[in-house]
Amino acid sequence: MESAYKKKPCSLVIVKQQYLSKHIHAVAAKYTGALAAKYQKAADSVRLPFWDWAIDKQLPIALIRTNVTITGPDGAPLTIPNPLLKYRFQQFPLNATLFPPNYDLNLASFPETERCPDPVSRMSNPVRVDANILAIDMAETVVSISDSLFPLSISHEHAHLISKPWMIV
Repeated sequence: MESAYKKKPCSLVIVKQQYLSKHIHAVAAKYTGALAAKYQKAADSVRLPFWDWAIDKQLPIALIRTNVTITGPDGAPLTIPNPLLKYRFQQFPLNATLFPPNYDLNLASFPETERCPDPVSRMSNPVRVDANILAIDMAETVVSISDSLFPLSISHEHAHLISKPWMIV
C-alpha cells in the first residue's frame, strides 16, 4: 500500500502541525491565573517556524541563539536551551541502516543535529551556513523549485488549501 504522504504532499506538514499543536496546548494548559488565557490564545495560533531564505540569506538569530528566555507557568522568567538550535537524538548511536556511518560527513556520529559542523570542533558553524546560502544562485533555484512544486500545490485534491485559511485543531 502506498504511503499517504506520497499521495498527499502537504500531509506530512499538516501532521507535524497537528503534533506540535497538541503539545503546545498541553504546555499552555499548565499556565494559570492571568497568563492562562494569554497562553491558550497563543497556542491556538502557533505554527511551525518558517524562514524565507530566498529573501534573507542569513540564519535568523532565533536559530543560532544558544538559550532563550521564556515566561514559565508561574510567571517567572525561565532560561532554556533553544529548541530551534539543535535536536538531541533520543536514541544514540543512530540506526546504521537509516544513518550510514560513512555518509554525509559522518553526521551519524553526532549525538545531536548540527548545521555545517566544523571538521575540527564538530560544532555548528553558522558562518559557514550563511556562506553556503549566499553561494546559491537564487534566481535559478527558485524557478527550478517552483516548476517542480507548483503543479503539486494546485492539484484538485489540495485546491481548497490555496484559497481558504485553515486551522489545525
